[in-house]
Amino acid sequence: MPGPGLPDPAFASHDLDERTILAYEEGHDADISSNIGFIPEKHSSSTESVHELTDLEKGSHTSSSSITAADAPAGPPNPNIVWWDSDQDPANPMNWSMKLKWGNIAVLSTITLITPLASSMFAPGVPQVMKDFKSSNQQLATIVVSVYVLGFAFGPLVIAPLSELYGRLRIYHGCNLLFVIFTIACAVSSNLNMLIGFRFLGGCVGVAPLTIGGGTIADVMPQERRGGAMAIWALGPLLGSSPFTRNVRRTKKTDLQCVGPVLGPVAGGYLCQAKGWRWVFYLIAIMVRRPAL
Repeated sequence: MPGPGLPDPAFASHDLDERTILAYEEGHDADISSNIGFIPEKHSSSTESVHELTDLEKGSHTSSSSITAADAPAGPPNPNIVWWDSDQDPANPMNWSMKLKWGNIAVLSTITLITPLASSMFAPGVPQVMKDFKSSNQQLATIVVSVYVLGFAFGPLVIAPLSELYGRLRIYHGCNLLFVIFTIACAVSSNLNMLIGFRFLGGCVGVAPLTIGGGTIADVMPQERRGGAMAIWALGPLLGSSPFTRNVRRTKKTDLQCVGPVLGPVAGGYLCQAKGWRWVFYLIAIMVRRPAL
């Protein structure tokens, strides 16, 4: 310790760096991290003054130049960055009118209701299918229904990346068109193999609104309004399918009842009883065609 009236030898020396001076003022050794988290170190240069910030806890270095963005030389634009012409660009979905936004969400919600509808609406017609194709294999009777949901598992693996490469609109139009084709192919199936194959393909393309629907809503709705739109859109998968489906044979005729709290099995039971199982697919193709157009 220096005597009374004598200068502090630590500050009398000119060879102490800023790290040591700051550690002295904070009351700890120089090899211990500073209380403020980083220590600015000044380096002089003939062309510019650069301040390098050293993070003592992370051991990383972050450099920031004193040259402003206007003074920096303008380089070529990054080709990987895609953005709108301005914040008021009319092509930006965030700038659409509320009527147009809710109109798109209504169409999306309708398609999201119809495609899961095909997973369980067909279930009450399985006994008719097995009778028409002269099969009593219970495994085939089970897979002809569940294979559609298997397509729901594989479809997003392809649809999600393609939507990022080519945009969601093309994926919606392409998947809706293929869904109508595969659904009609199910209606005209001549054997179980054909029906199971097209059911799987229909599930692969029918999952498109479930896969990228949330991203569409995030594109058009600001964050404070997104919750209500997501709630309306989510009603589709909730009402369209149900795991609580069972068939009860009441008479010798094809009289099926579906027990379940959603629309698919209930409507399918009445339709299969009145028109047969093929009309389930015809009706689904008709319903999905209207909002898709």
